[in-house]
Amino acid sequence: MTIRLLLLPILLLSAPAFGQSAHAPKHVSSHKAVPVISARLIPAEGGTWGYDIFSDQRLYIHQPSIPGLPGNKGFATKAKAQKAADIVCQKIRKGITPPTVSIEELRKANLIPKSS
Repeated sequence: MTIRLLLLPILLLSAPAFGQSAHAPKHVSSHKAVPVISARLIPAEGGTWGYDIFSDQRLYIHQPSIPGLPGNKGFATKAKAQKAADIVCQKIRKGITPPTVSIEELRKANLIPKSS
């Protein structure tokens, strides 16, 4: 009888070690929801083009002018504005924050003249 009484506390204390705990944590997913990043071209000053960047359909960046250049004019064509917006979207998807675009990047992508 004494052996049974001594074994009872040991069995009760060891139950959680065998996965029998009523308070075992539930499986928690380590995956975070990936936001949907999208761009929309917008008309800008003087017949030029800028862009808006959206994260899950919420405005994230409003860029009516060429980043890094003085003035309020945007890109000369829709295609150039789209290419710049694509660069920004790629940076956001890669986790680069803030997703700035340098003048050198704009030149390499032929989005602004080499002399700007």
